[in-house]
Amino acid sequence: MSEALELPLSVEFSVAPRPEPVISRTLNRQVDPRVSLTSRSPASTRPRATLEWLLSDVFDPAYRPLIPDRSVWEWADDFNVFLDTKGAIRSGWYNSARTPHVREFNETMTDPAWKEDLVIKSSRTGYTEAALNNIRFMPRHAPGHTLFAIDSKNEAKNISKDRLEKTLEAAAGEEFPANPDDDGTYTKFLRNMTVYLSGSYSAGVFKNKWLRTVTLDECETKSEITDEGSTFDLAESRMSRHPDAKLFAMSKPKRPGTAFHRRWCTGTRSIRLVPCPHCGTFQELTMFGESATVNLRPVDKKGTPITEDWARCPPPRLGRIVFSHCRDLVGDAGHPGTGGAWDRERVLAETYYECVAGCRITGRELLTADHADLYPGEDKGATEVRRRLLSGERLEAKVAMMLAGRWLVTNARPHPRRRSRHISDLYCLDAEIHWGALALLFIDCEGDASKLLHFFNNNLGLVFRAQTTALTPESLLDLRAHYYRGTCPFVPDLVTLTFDTQDTHYAAVIMGWLEDGTSCLIDWFDSVADIDIHHRFQAKIPVVAKVLHGAQPSEPPAPVVPQFGLCDAAGHRTDEVYDLCQALSGRLYASFGRGGIQVTTPIRESKITHRMQQMPIYFFSDDTYKTKLYEGRIGRAKDIVQAQAEGKDPVLFNLPPRLYLPLDLDAQTCAELTAEQRRDDGRWDENPGANHKGDAVKLALVLFEWLLPRIRADKARARADSEKSARPRTA
Repeated sequence: MSEALELPLSVEFSVAPRPEPVISRTLNRQVDPRVSLTSRSPASTRPRATLEWLLSDVFDPAYRPLIPDRSVWEWADDFNVFLDTKGAIRSGWYNSARTPHVREFNETMTDPAWKEDLVIKSSRTGYTEAALNNIRFMPRHAPGHTLFAIDSKNEAKNISKDRLEKTLEAAAGEEFPANPDDDGTYTKFLRNMTVYLSGSYSAGVFKNKWLRTVTLDECETKSEITDEGSTFDLAESRMSRHPDAKLFAMSKPKRPGTAFHRRWCTGTRSIRLVPCPHCGTFQELTMFGESATVNLRPVDKKGTPITEDWARCPPPRLGRIVFSHCRDLVGDAGHPGTGGAWDRERVLAETYYECVAGCRITGRELLTADHADLYPGEDKGATEVRRRLLSGERLEAKVAMMLAGRWLVTNARPHPRRRSRHISDLYCLDAEIHWGALALLFIDCEGDASKLLHFFNNNLGLVFRAQTTALTPESLLDLRAHYYRGTCPFVPDLVTLTFDTQDTHYAAVIMGWLEDGTSCLIDWFDSVADIDIHHRFQAKIPVVAKVLHGAQPSEPPAPVVPQFGLCDAAGHRTDEVYDLCQALSGRLYASFGRGGIQVTTPIRESKITHRMQQMPIYFFSDDTYKTKLYEGRIGRAKDIVQAQAEGKDPVLFNLPPRLYLPLDLDAQTCAELTAEQRRDDGRWDENPGANHKGDAVKLALVLFEWLLPRIRADKARARADSEKSARPRTA
């Protein structure tokens, strides 16, 4: 062609035909230039304005690269996502440096090498916000229909209104609908894509849609749908039409062996490594020295790995959180029983992380340019730390560790294009979730299985596997001591009478207790009439001349009698039990066991009216006290007895107090004390067989813990009176 092509830039806009909408074949994006070009520029610049319009509004969107030139987190960090106080704890521009472990998760969105990213996580890790950034990124860089599903309708509504609505509008720009009716709570119709939000995991959520991305948040709650398959199967069926579809799923691990857990195990199983600020060793952060890959390893009942590619050899001992030095092993010499208490202020202030190489990391150390060599490599995190340190900035050690972290793939043969990873609150940079705070949370959970389950799920991102102890009558042999039925082997601070109610009788036990929790089984019997219980409250119990626990009294100890009692009032004999409690008012109380998640405290008092009289009744966490008795005092009998043989107080070494049993314990009582068994799924066997005496001992433990503050107050008052009477009188 000899003549150059000329664009008709001189045509008067007032008579030019209205331009037709331009359709991008690659992105299905409609550009509707309804705004008059004359309103954009004066007449003298109309040709240039028209050319700029053609380049920016027509050709540029039509030829947008299929693979964006930067990742989601880089885009979000470039002042594109502003979080207000409704949507975030701290308002301001989004900054991935606060949660650097989410960067690779966001890179999955733009990396064609990966199709899935599955995250087993704790609660304060930032992955929900990272997933929302994927959605915010899409309208201008990778448009396509997307679904965000979570297990709660209210939570889906809150995410839509508080966290997504304004930020999506700002990120989408001209692609956001001008018509408010198109911006719904659960469905947002943008010009070039649709955003679906769902508050359930029903099969209908996935029907009649084609989707470019699917995000499943807290999918562990319902990862399988009856007669429909798993939520992942349903999501994949909706994504099959798109060649570059992405699936993101994240959840706290509720149970082992779920569809989500099994799918996660077939991915890369990546763990986060961070460098020690003292020696530079990269390592996984753990609470107790055990890798998350060990906890999350799916096994069958025989302990064999479900997936053949799982490493047969467990990883070596890793670093761990250290706070044992914050326990007062001696206590106040003038107040027996105070030894072994945790100093919670010290736990918060002095907890540290012990590096796998032995370094002591508090996380609060200030790093300077002298530490820059500890962060080699060309990855963006290490480069950022080096740059900031060499520029003269002083970084806290924990911040530098998290920024310079990297992911380690632990599965040598993952499913193609499937990433999976684990993260916990140990990597959290929020000021209130430091290592000392996590240690304190763990201390407050000791002995309560329901609280421990929440701590493992919510803070460590791990499956909680309660310690399962196969109890047999032989388990009790180590607890026998040199005394006989009907006698007490020490001078008790409390004597209790408790019974489990059966159809025709009461299965009762009498126990002695010391302030430090040490206990003994004194006697056991079956009562067929209420008068037996009355008589037992009056019967004197001799104390052995040579006590087996505590200081030897200077004079022969006096006999003791039961002081208080607690009984089982559940079942069809509730009124009879209430009558007996009223007849022994002030000494015998009724109780009801409840599931661990049904009560907010281990023991709770309530008031009722029975036969026109008000009386107290007590509710207790059945799971908590089963765990304390069967997996603590009985299940760890060998450890407790060995500690005593070495001259150690079991309580001071995180062991339960000693339970003493008489030499003449009969076989039937042994069987009833070991009938309860915990199943592999963490639940207690619903049909344990005859366990009546075991239930009665469990009630005695409940009663002791309820009365312990009173016991301590009485002993403190007695000590004060004794000291007062010992003072010389002045004239």
